Amino acid sequence: MMEVPLFFERGNMGDNKFEILNPTTKLEAVNTLLSVIGESPVNTLDDSQLPSVSIAKDEIERVSRQVMVEGLDFNTEIMELSPDEDEYIHIPEGVLRVEPVDCTRNIVWRGDKLYDRDWNTYGFDDNLEVRLTKGISFEDIPEHVRQYIILRAGRIFQDRMVGSETLHQFTRADEQDARLRMYQMEGADMEEIRKVTYEVLSEGFHFNTDVGYKLEPGVEKRLLTKVKNRFQTINEVSYLTKSDLVEIPKNILSITPYEYGKSVVPRGPVLYDLDKQTFKFSSPVKVNIVWLFPFNSIPKYIRQYIRIRGTRRFERKVGYPKEMLSYSEEDEVRARATMFQEDSRYGENNFLYDNPVGRWI
Repeated sequence: MMEVPLFFERGNMGDNKFEILNPTTKLEAVNTLLSVIGESPVNTLDDSQLPSVSIAKDEIERVSRQVMVEGLDFNTEIMELSPDEDEYIHIPEGVLRVEPVDCTRNIVWRGDKLYDRDWNTYGFDDNLEVRLTKGISFEDIPEHVRQYIILRAGRIFQDRMVGSETLHQFTRADEQDARLRMYQMEGADMEEIRKVTYEVLSEGFHFNTDVGYKLEPGVEKRLLTKVKNRFQTINEVSYLTKSDLVEIPKNILSITPYEYGKSVVPRGPVLYDLDKQTFKFSSPVKVNIVWLFPFNSIPKYIRQYIRIRGTRRFERKVGYPKEMLSYSEEDEVRARATMFQEDSRYGENNFLYDNPVGRWI
């Protein structure tokens, strides 16, 4: 079995001596990879003439980035980014991934800036709350993540340098076990539940679907100005007033016209009439809305399906063999059927089945 070395210092607590365990350094990690192919350890990573040392170091850095870009608890932060004087929101240094906290915002990373696909612009006139996934140096990564990186990099390094199928199979189990521990300690199973919650609720159920919801015209002056600045080429935009625009509520997963044949769609944070090619509405607009709710506010029969689906996805992601999964595919299918059966009991006219709610994000 490939072993990750443990390094100790002497310490004492009263009259009792004890060992202090220090986290694995990058030098120790490189030496672990060298030991996999039978090479002697080195004393420094600088000015080494051995090609294998440079390859091992590069492999550790490459695998580190692969692991961190997934967004684990230790390298993920929620923070507000502010636009500069040109209304650009630049990506902070050392960031590997950025996502808006509001999952209904259609914002992506382009170049060194954020881009709003709803508004077709790089310009932002207010702060944006985002979830940042940061790249962190090896020495600042938690030990349980370092262990997984070393095991994974060691297996790949051994395949490249030696290519022994026996060693490959032997260290694959170690890597899989370390991957599981890392994800569990970093709360990745709950992150998978969060993603599945979003996906499932997007389908639309009685508890989170409003049919014929009335949206009244009228917005703040700031939003009116934003619409005019972003859509100057569209007819009538310069004549709009605050009472013409219909703002889309926050925390929604989809919005569709209530009346058949209508072509009212979201454009940025307001509604747009495709038939009349205008943002102007003189009366309330009826729409069908699917809302996003916190996990604990979701009915039990839907939470159960989300748990099963999320757990199965997490365990497959970690690399569990089929026979070790907590839930079978049949469990997931039954839970999904139960979810829809329970939801249909809210009424005989099930909007979900007669009029599927389309996603617009």
